Amino acid sequence: MIHVEGVAAKSLPNAALRRMGALCTNVTFHLGKGCHAISGGGTDPDVARLLLEVLAGQIKPSRGKVAILGYAAGSAKATQAIAYVDRDVALPEDMTPLAIAALEGQLRGGAREPLARLRTLGLERFAQRPVRTLTPEERRSVALAIAVTSSAKVLLLDEPFVRITGEAAGRVAEAVRAFAAGGAERCVLVATASQRDAKALGAEVHGLVNERLVPATYGAGTEHFVLVVVVSDPMRLAAAVATEGGALTVTATATAVEIHTNDLVAAAEMVARAALAESLAVVSMSSSGAGAYVRDGRMAEKTMGEAARKLTSLAPPPPEPSDPSARDLVATAQDPGGHR
Repeated sequence: MIHVEGVAAKSLPNAALRRMGALCTNVTFHLGKGCHAISGGGTDPDVARLLLEVLAGQIKPSRGKVAILGYAAGSAKATQAIAYVDRDVALPEDMTPLAIAALEGQLRGGAREPLARLRTLGLERFAQRPVRTLTPEERRSVALAIAVTSSAKVLLLDEPFVRITGEAAGRVAEAVRAFAAGGAERCVLVATASQRDAKALGAEVHGLVNERLVPATYGAGTEHFVLVVVVSDPMRLAAAVATEGGALTVTATATAVEIHTNDLVAAAEMVARAALAESLAVVSMSSSGAGAYVRDGRMAEKTMGEAARKLTSLAPPPPEPSDPSARDLVATAQDPGGHR
Protein backbone atom coordinates (compact mmCIF):
# COMPACT_ATOMS: atom_id res chain seq x y z
CA MET A 1 0.00 0.00 0.00
CA ILE A 2 2.89 2.35 0.80
CA HIS A 3 5.92 2.08 -1.46
CA VAL A 4 9.06 4.19 -1.01
CA GLU A 5 12.00 3.51 -3.33
CA GLY A 6 15.37 5.27 -3.16
CA VAL A 7 13.93 8.49 -1.77
CA ALA A 8 16.05 11.54 -0.98
CA ALA A 9 14.36 14.52 0.69
CA LYS A 10 14.96 17.23 3.25
CA SER A 11 13.07 19.61 5.50
CA LEU A 12 14.45 22.94 6.70
CA PRO A 13 14.62 24.05 10.34
CA ASN A 14 11.58 25.97 11.58
CA ALA A 15 12.19 28.02 14.73
CA ALA A 16 8.49 28.95 15.06
CA LEU A 17 7.50 25.29 15.22
CA ARG A 18 10.66 24.35 17.13
CA ARG A 19 11.66 21.84 14.49
CA MET A 20 15.13 20.77 13.48
CA GLY A 21 15.87 20.19 9.82
CA ALA A 22 15.98 16.60 8.58
CA LEU A 23 17.56 14.79 5.66
CA CYS A 24 17.24 11.36 4.06
CA THR A 25 19.29 10.28 1.05
CA ASN A 26 18.24 6.77 0.05
CA VAL A 27 15.20 5.42 1.90
CA THR A 28 13.42 2.32 0.62
CA PHE A 29 10.59 0.41 2.27
CA HIS A 30 7.22 -1.13 1.51
CA LEU A 31 4.33 -1.42 3.97
CA GLY A 32 1.09 -3.33 3.59
CA LYS A 33 -2.20 -3.20 5.42
CA GLY A 34 -2.42 -2.88 9.20
CA CYS A 35 -0.89 -0.50 11.71
CA HIS A 36 2.82 0.33 11.59
CA ALA A 37 4.95 2.65 13.72
CA ILE A 38 8.36 4.19 13.14
CA SER A 39 9.74 4.33 16.66
CA GLY A 40 12.90 3.61 18.63
CA GLY A 41 15.80 1.55 17.34
CA GLY A 42 17.95 4.65 16.76
CA THR A 43 15.22 6.42 14.78
CA ASP A 44 15.63 10.17 14.33
CA PRO A 45 12.13 11.58 15.05
CA ASP A 46 12.71 14.46 12.65
CA VAL A 47 13.47 12.03 9.82
CA ALA A 48 10.38 9.99 10.70
CA ARG A 49 8.29 13.16 10.52
CA LEU A 50 9.95 14.06 7.20
CA LEU A 51 8.88 10.70 5.75
CA LEU A 52 5.27 11.34 6.79
CA GLU A 53 5.39 14.72 5.03
CA VAL A 54 6.82 13.08 1.91
CA LEU A 55 4.08 10.43 1.94
CA ALA A 56 1.42 13.09 2.45
CA GLY A 57 2.72 14.99 -0.57
CA GLN A 58 3.70 18.04 1.47
CA ILE A 59 7.41 17.67 0.65
CA LYS A 60 8.52 16.56 -2.79
CA PRO A 61 11.55 14.26 -2.78
CA SER A 62 14.54 15.27 -4.85
CA ARG A 63 15.04 11.68 -5.94
CA GLY A 64 13.20 8.39 -5.82
CA LYS A 65 9.60 7.19 -6.07
CA VAL A 66 6.76 7.35 -3.54
CA ALA A 67 3.42 5.66 -4.18
CA ILE A 68 0.25 5.33 -2.13
CA LEU A 69 -2.10 2.58 -3.36
CA GLY A 70 -0.26 2.76 -6.66
CA TYR A 71 -0.68 6.54 -7.04
CA ALA A 72 2.20 9.01 -6.90
CA ALA A 73 2.40 10.89 -3.61
CA GLY A 74 0.96 14.38 -3.99
CA SER A 75 -1.37 13.38 -6.82
CA ALA A 76 -5.10 13.99 -6.48
CA LYS A 77 -5.89 10.28 -6.04
CA ALA A 78 -3.15 9.76 -3.44
CA THR A 79 -4.29 12.84 -1.52
CA GLN A 80 -7.87 11.59 -1.58
CA ALA A 81 -6.72 8.30 -0.05
CA ILE A 82 -4.73 9.88 2.81
CA ALA A 83 -5.73 11.40 6.14
CA TYR A 84 -2.69 13.11 7.69
CA VAL A 85 -2.47 14.65 11.15
CA ASP A 86 0.71 16.63 11.72
CA ARG A 87 1.84 17.70 15.17
CA ASP A 88 0.90 21.27 14.28
CA VAL A 89 -2.50 21.24 12.56
CA ALA A 90 -4.16 24.07 10.68
CA LEU A 91 -7.98 24.26 10.59
CA PRO A 92 -10.24 27.00 9.16
CA GLU A 93 -10.44 29.61 11.92
CA ASP A 94 -14.05 30.67 11.34
CA MET A 95 -15.55 27.20 10.92
CA THR A 96 -16.83 24.98 13.73
CA PRO A 97 -15.55 21.41 14.24
CA LEU A 98 -19.02 20.14 13.32
CA ALA A 99 -18.96 22.05 10.02
CA ILE A 100 -15.41 20.86 9.25
CA ALA A 101 -16.37 17.23 9.90
CA ALA A 102 -19.43 17.60 7.66
CA LEU A 103 -17.41 19.22 4.86
CA GLU A 104 -14.66 16.59 5.03
CA GLY A 105 -17.29 13.88 4.80
CA GLN A 106 -18.86 15.48 1.73
CA LEU A 107 -15.51 15.89 -0.03
CA ARG A 108 -14.16 12.43 0.74
CA GLY A 109 -17.46 10.56 0.94
CA GLY A 110 -18.57 7.63 3.07
CA ALA A 111 -17.99 9.19 6.48
CA ARG A 112 -20.29 8.91 9.49
CA GLU A 113 -22.62 11.56 10.95
CA PRO A 114 -20.47 14.61 11.91
CA LEU A 115 -21.37 14.80 15.60
CA ALA A 116 -20.77 11.07 16.04
CA ARG A 117 -17.31 11.53 14.53
CA LEU A 118 -16.39 14.13 17.16
CA ARG A 119 -17.89 11.96 19.87
CA THR A 120 -15.38 9.21 18.98
CA LEU A 121 -12.72 11.15 20.94
CA GLY A 122 -15.12 12.78 23.41
CA LEU A 123 -15.13 16.15 21.64
CA GLU A 124 -18.85 16.79 21.15
CA ARG A 125 -18.74 19.79 23.53
CA PHE A 126 -16.55 21.63 21.01
CA ALA A 127 -18.88 20.92 18.08
CA GLN A 128 -20.37 24.42 17.75
CA ARG A 129 -17.38 26.51 18.81
CA PRO A 130 -15.40 28.38 16.14
CA VAL A 131 -11.91 26.95 15.70
CA ARG A 132 -10.36 30.30 16.63
CA THR A 133 -11.68 29.83 20.21
CA LEU A 134 -10.05 26.41 20.64
CA THR A 135 -6.68 25.75 22.22
CA PRO A 136 -3.93 24.06 20.16
CA GLU A 137 -4.65 20.81 22.02
CA GLU A 138 -8.37 21.02 21.24
CA ARG A 139 -7.71 21.81 17.58
CA ARG A 140 -5.39 18.85 17.19
CA SER A 141 -7.88 16.58 18.93
CA VAL A 142 -10.56 17.68 16.46
CA ALA A 143 -8.22 16.94 13.53
CA LEU A 144 -7.50 13.48 14.97
CA ALA A 145 -11.20 12.70 15.45
CA ILE A 146 -11.97 13.64 11.85
CA ALA A 147 -9.02 11.65 10.50
CA VAL A 148 -9.68 8.40 12.40
CA THR A 149 -13.36 8.43 11.38
CA SER A 150 -12.74 9.32 7.75
CA SER A 151 -13.13 7.02 4.76
CA ALA A 152 -9.44 7.42 3.91
CA LYS A 153 -7.46 4.29 3.10
CA VAL A 154 -4.17 5.48 4.62
CA LEU A 155 -3.82 7.23 7.97
CA LEU A 156 -0.57 9.11 8.72
CA LEU A 157 -0.11 10.26 12.33
CA ASP A 158 2.67 12.24 13.95
CA GLU A 159 2.73 11.54 17.73
CA PRO A 160 -1.03 10.91 18.09
CA PHE A 161 -0.91 11.03 21.92
CA VAL A 162 0.86 14.42 22.04
CA ARG A 163 -0.84 17.82 22.35
CA ILE A 164 -4.39 16.51 22.63
CA THR A 165 -7.11 16.76 25.27
CA GLY A 166 -7.48 14.32 28.13
CA GLU A 167 -10.69 12.96 26.65
CA ALA A 168 -9.02 12.29 23.32
CA ALA A 169 -5.92 10.73 24.91
CA GLY A 170 -8.06 8.09 26.57
CA ARG A 171 -9.79 7.10 23.34
CA VAL A 172 -7.34 7.60 20.50
CA ALA A 173 -5.76 4.12 20.73
CA GLU A 174 -9.10 2.37 20.33
CA ALA A 175 -10.05 4.70 17.48
CA VAL A 176 -6.81 4.04 15.57
CA ARG A 177 -7.18 0.29 16.06
CA ALA A 178 -10.74 0.50 14.73
CA PHE A 179 -9.56 2.43 11.68
CA ALA A 180 -6.84 -0.14 10.89
CA ALA A 181 -9.37 -2.97 11.21
CA GLY A 182 -12.01 -1.18 9.17
CA GLY A 183 -11.30 -2.67 5.77
CA ALA A 184 -9.08 -4.87 3.64
CA GLU A 185 -7.24 -1.84 2.28
CA ARG A 186 -6.47 0.14 5.42
CA CYS A 187 -2.96 1.17 6.46
CA VAL A 188 -1.83 3.28 9.41
CA LEU A 189 1.68 4.70 9.73
CA VAL A 190 2.61 6.45 12.99
CA ALA A 191 5.77 8.40 13.82
CA THR A 192 6.36 8.34 17.58
CA ALA A 193 9.27 8.41 19.98
CA SER A 194 7.35 6.17 22.40
CA GLN A 195 7.29 2.45 21.73
CA ARG A 196 4.73 2.18 24.52
CA ASP A 197 2.41 4.42 22.53
CA ALA A 198 3.08 2.38 19.41
CA LYS A 199 2.15 -0.84 21.20
CA ALA A 200 -1.00 0.78 22.60
CA LEU A 201 -2.07 1.37 19.00
CA GLY A 202 -1.45 -2.28 18.14
CA ALA A 203 1.29 -1.27 15.72
CA GLU A 204 4.14 -3.31 14.31
CA VAL A 205 7.12 -1.29 15.50
CA HIS A 206 9.94 -0.45 13.10
CA GLY A 207 13.14 1.44 13.71
CA LEU A 208 14.70 3.57 10.99
CA VAL A 209 18.36 2.58 10.98
CA ASN A 210 20.75 3.56 8.19
CA GLU A 211 17.70 4.62 6.17
CA ARG A 212 16.12 1.18 6.36
CA LEU A 213 13.11 0.07 8.36
CA VAL A 214 13.96 -2.79 10.70
CA PRO A 215 11.87 -4.40 13.46
CA ALA A 216 12.59 -2.36 16.57
CA THR A 217 11.70 -4.78 19.37
CA TYR A 218 10.51 -8.28 19.92
CA GLY A 219 8.92 -9.88 22.93
CA ALA A 220 10.74 -12.39 25.10
CA GLY A 221 11.21 -15.70 23.35
CA THR A 222 10.17 -14.37 19.94
CA GLU A 223 12.32 -15.45 17.01
CA HIS A 224 13.40 -12.99 14.35
CA PHE A 225 14.32 -14.01 10.82
CA VAL A 226 15.63 -12.07 7.85
CA LEU A 227 14.59 -13.80 4.64
CA VAL A 228 16.76 -12.70 1.71
CA VAL A 229 15.33 -13.43 -1.74
CA VAL A 230 17.48 -12.93 -4.84
CA VAL A 231 14.98 -12.41 -7.64
CA SER A 232 14.72 -11.13 -11.20
CA ASP A 233 12.70 -8.02 -10.26
CA PRO A 234 13.14 -7.12 -6.55
CA MET A 235 10.92 -4.03 -6.62
CA ARG A 236 7.99 -5.94 -8.08
CA LEU A 237 8.35 -8.79 -5.60
CA ALA A 238 8.64 -6.35 -2.67
CA ALA A 239 5.49 -4.55 -3.76
CA ALA A 240 3.58 -7.84 -4.12
CA VAL A 241 4.75 -9.15 -0.72
CA ALA A 242 3.97 -5.85 1.04
CA THR A 243 0.45 -5.93 -0.37
CA GLU A 244 -0.21 -9.17 1.51
CA GLY A 245 0.75 -7.46 4.78
CA GLY A 246 2.24 -10.55 6.42
CA ALA A 247 5.85 -9.39 6.72
CA LEU A 248 7.05 -7.08 9.44
CA THR A 249 9.30 -5.12 7.09
CA VAL A 250 10.07 -5.42 3.39
CA THR A 251 13.00 -3.67 1.70
CA ALA A 252 14.39 -4.03 -1.82
CA THR A 253 17.82 -3.50 -3.34
CA ALA A 254 18.92 -3.76 -6.96
CA THR A 255 19.23 -7.56 -6.73
CA ALA A 256 17.32 -8.83 -3.70
CA VAL A 257 14.40 -8.41 -1.32
CA GLU A 258 14.84 -8.59 2.47
CA ILE A 259 11.88 -9.59 4.62
CA HIS A 260 12.13 -9.17 8.40
CA THR A 261 9.63 -11.53 9.98
CA ASN A 262 8.80 -13.63 13.04
CA ASP A 263 7.32 -16.42 10.89
CA LEU A 264 9.81 -17.73 8.37
CA VAL A 265 7.47 -20.37 6.98
CA ALA A 266 4.70 -17.84 6.31
CA ALA A 267 7.16 -15.42 4.72
CA ALA A 268 8.60 -18.09 2.41
CA GLU A 269 5.13 -19.19 1.35
CA MET A 270 4.20 -15.57 0.72
CA VAL A 271 7.26 -15.19 -1.53
CA ALA A 272 6.28 -18.32 -3.45
CA ARG A 273 2.73 -17.09 -4.02
CA ALA A 274 3.90 -13.64 -5.09
CA ALA A 275 6.63 -14.97 -7.39
CA LEU A 276 4.23 -17.34 -9.13
CA ALA A 277 1.54 -14.69 -9.49
CA GLU A 278 4.01 -12.14 -10.91
CA SER A 279 5.95 -14.69 -13.03
CA LEU A 280 9.22 -13.80 -11.29
CA ALA A 281 12.34 -15.96 -11.33
CA VAL A 282 13.67 -16.55 -7.81
CA VAL A 283 17.41 -17.32 -7.85
CA SER A 284 17.78 -18.11 -4.16
CA MET A 285 16.23 -17.71 -0.71
CA SER A 286 18.30 -17.60 2.45
CA SER A 287 17.56 -16.78 6.08
CA SER A 288 20.02 -15.36 8.61
CA GLY A 289 17.78 -16.36 11.50
CA ALA A 290 17.43 -20.05 10.71
CA GLY A 291 20.53 -20.60 8.62
CA ALA A 292 18.35 -22.12 5.93
CA TYR A 293 19.41 -21.95 2.31
CA VAL A 294 17.50 -22.82 -0.82
CA ARG A 295 19.06 -23.03 -4.28
CA ASP A 296 18.28 -25.04 -7.40
CA GLY A 297 15.50 -26.83 -5.59
CA ARG A 298 17.73 -28.11 -2.72
CA MET A 299 17.66 -26.83 0.86
CA ALA A 300 19.47 -27.23 4.18
CA GLU A 301 16.42 -26.68 6.40
CA LYS A 302 12.86 -27.89 5.95
CA THR A 303 11.35 -24.52 6.99
CA MET A 304 11.27 -23.26 3.40
CA GLY A 305 10.97 -26.55 1.59
CA GLU A 306 7.31 -26.47 0.69
CA ALA A 307 7.56 -22.90 -0.54
CA ALA A 308 10.66 -23.66 -2.59
CA ARG A 309 9.02 -26.60 -4.33
CA LYS A 310 6.29 -24.28 -5.58
CA LEU A 311 8.83 -22.11 -7.42
CA THR A 312 9.49 -23.21 -10.99
CA SER A 313 12.76 -21.28 -11.08
CA LEU A 314 14.10 -23.30 -8.12
CA ALA A 315 12.85 -26.68 -9.30
CA PRO A 316 15.55 -29.30 -10.01
CA PRO A 317 15.91 -30.56 -13.60
CA PRO A 318 13.93 -33.73 -14.45
CA PRO A 319 15.90 -36.96 -13.82
CA GLU A 320 17.50 -38.84 -16.68
CA PRO A 321 15.24 -41.70 -17.86
CA SER A 322 16.50 -45.06 -16.55
CA ASP A 323 14.65 -47.25 -19.06
CA PRO A 324 16.69 -47.80 -22.32
CA SER A 325 13.55 -47.50 -24.43
CA ALA A 326 12.79 -44.18 -22.76
CA ARG A 327 16.31 -42.99 -23.56
CA ASP A 328 15.73 -43.95 -27.22
CA LEU A 329 12.50 -41.96 -27.26
CA VAL A 330 14.32 -38.92 -25.86
CA ALA A 331 17.09 -39.30 -28.44
CA THR A 332 14.52 -39.62 -31.24
CA ALA A 333 12.70 -36.50 -30.04
CA GLN A 334 15.96 -34.59 -29.99
CA ASP A 335 17.12 -35.88 -33.41
CA PRO A 336 14.09 -36.96 -35.48
CA GLY A 337 16.27 -37.69 -38.52
CA GLY A 338 18.37 -40.21 -36.68
CA HIS A 339 21.63 -38.33 -37.44
CA ARG A 340 24.62 -39.22 -35.27
